[in-house]
Amino acid sequence: DYVERVRTIGIVRKVLLVETEEIPTIWTIINAPPFEDSLRQPIYEAQLRILRALEATTRLDFYVLNVSELPEGEELANIVPSDANLVWER
Repeated sequence: DYVERVRTIGIVRKVLLVETEEIPTIWTIINAPPFEDSLRQPIYEAQLRILRALEATTRLDFYVLNVSELPEGEELANIVPSDANLVWER
């Protein structure tokens, strides 16, 4: 459901899932002008809808990473956990 919501947002490039025993995390990789938080608003709204639909005992976390905000020379592969599973890619 989350992918269906964010795939129409032009800045979204990838959605990854990292499953751990503690808490699964959905990583949303975007490419947008640096530090333009207003462009992330539709992503945050999609996350909130998912969290509201979950049972109270279900834990889920989200992480949004803007590739244009990475430090010079830093690569996405060095930041995203190595056990991340690609769910969707533009």
